[in-house]
Amino acid sequence: AFAINFIIKKQEQKNLDSKSALGIAIVAYDNSDYENAKFQFETITAEFPNTNSASVSNYYLGKIAYDNYELNTSELYLNKYLNDHEIGILVPGTIKMLSDIAFRNNKINDAIKVLDKGIKLNLKNATNIEFKLLKAFILFKSGDLKSAQKILNNVLSEKSLSPNLKKKGEELLGMM
Repeated sequence: AFAINFIIKKQEQKNLDSKSALGIAIVAYDNSDYENAKFQFETITAEFPNTNSASVSNYYLGKIAYDNYELNTSELYLNKYLNDHEIGILVPGTIKMLSDIAFRNNKINDAIKVLDKGIKLNLKNATNIEFKLLKAFILFKSGDLKSAQKILNNVLSEKSLSPNLKKKGEELLGMM
């Protein structure tokens, strides 16, 4: 019993330490101190692997790389986050960035697959619609007007469509 209690206490301390380190890293990120934040997030992933804090750190490392147009690095970190996330609030942003990275790398099918994965996660309705609009945009840009129009018609026929998403859909339809 003593050994089990010791292991549990050690794990609880590890989680507490990782959360504390994550808080410090996020403060640096929020203060636009990206070099410091990057260092802090990298330290968390190295010192606290397999924790929620490491997973969230992978998201932020991916976001920092994405914002610096380091798309290959960003893709690696974002995929790590997506494959082992427990905190889902960052998933929509991750899906959008991964789709954009694939699109920028002219990997149209990969961009669409990522969005389809996001749609299958069945997140909030507005998020799913955003994914569908992005998918329609990618299809449109890649020359598949018929598929893009079909998605847009389905989206625009939804009853509970917010004015913002309706406007985005109509603007995209107007581009065709």
